[in-house]
Amino acid sequence: MKKIIWVVLAALVFCIAAEAQTEQASNETMEKDLFETGVLQFQQGEYQQAVDTFSDLIDLFPQNADAFKNRGVAYMKLEKFDDAIPDFESAKNISPNLKGVYSNLGVIWYYKENYEKAIENYNREIEITPDNAVAYFNRALSMTKLGETDNALSDLTAAISISPDFYWAICYKADLLAHTGQVEEAIALYEMAIEIDRETPYAIEKLARLQESATDAAGEGSLAEAAQSAESPADTDPSGAADQTEDPDQTGRLGQTESAEQSKVTDQLETRVHAGDENRRAESDAPVYTLQSGAFLIQENARNLEEKLINNGFDTKILILMDKKQRSWYLVRSGRYPTRNDARKDTAALQKLTGIAPAIRPEGAW
Repeated sequence: MKKIIWVVLAALVFCIAAEAQTEQASNETMEKDLFETGVLQFQQGEYQQAVDTFSDLIDLFPQNADAFKNRGVAYMKLEKFDDAIPDFESAKNISPNLKGVYSNLGVIWYYKENYEKAIENYNREIEITPDNAVAYFNRALSMTKLGETDNALSDLTAAISISPDFYWAICYKADLLAHTGQVEEAIALYEMAIEIDRETPYAIEKLARLQESATDAAGEGSLAEAAQSAESPADTDPSGAADQTEDPDQTGRLGQTESAEQSKVTDQLETRVHAGDENRRAESDAPVYTLQSGAFLIQENARNLEEKLINNGFDTKILILMDKKQRSWYLVRSGRYPTRNDARKDTAALQKLTGIAPAIRPEGAW
């Protein structure tokens, strides 16, 4: 009888353990699904929906630091900075070394014109990720606001050393050098920036103005006078949110885009540049639009969605684009539309099929 009782108890314990494992696996799946849904909503520009999804995730899994961080980034996109701050603080408490949290706080305090606090947060971000060029760049912007030009120049030098093709860091360093009378060095940097990006007009325009001023001053034998007549450094917005808002890393968090976090994130500066490029395309090339139902780092996942859409009558293809980290993204795109309004007519049907509203994107581009 004792052996029978022992066998029954052992079987009962085994059943309980199996149920616990099943429940744990179910929770992990739910947590992953909610997170990926929030990431996709964010990527498609549905920031309030992303906030709602990450809120559900936080309610169920309050120790998920990435959920707090990503909800904070979504709040930032909605310009709800006071709502974002507690989320980033919660993420810090859960995971003190979580990348991107301090950069985002730095951006917020910059916008709130508390440059000392911004610098404190960038200091911490740089401690965690010393190869974060965007953090150095943003700290330089904050230092300039406090009149710490030499420190700002040192940070810009560090940013360029880490990321030699960092167009805006090169331009901003040239701005500061021109403003302090180092015209020849500034001209060399503007020329370097133009070699990196001939499409963005900022360096071209600044170089032309500086050269014109230098030519006028040369008759009096003083290049320093050119700097005195040149414009002050551009009041450039910080770009730290970028590392949380570029193409999301579907395995963990919304961006190490320095990432674009990077976190591309399109960070704040990169968002401005890309918007300008898109405007130029709209004026000159009359872009065709498509509907994007998903963006994947795993090709098989993209193919599965493509097959589903094709089987339901949608003309669907996979566009492969590479981000700044040299990662290949598989973008599931459907249809060709001459205008955004035409594209919107099919969004409801796609949303009904996939459960997520598709994003309207220019054909062949991000």
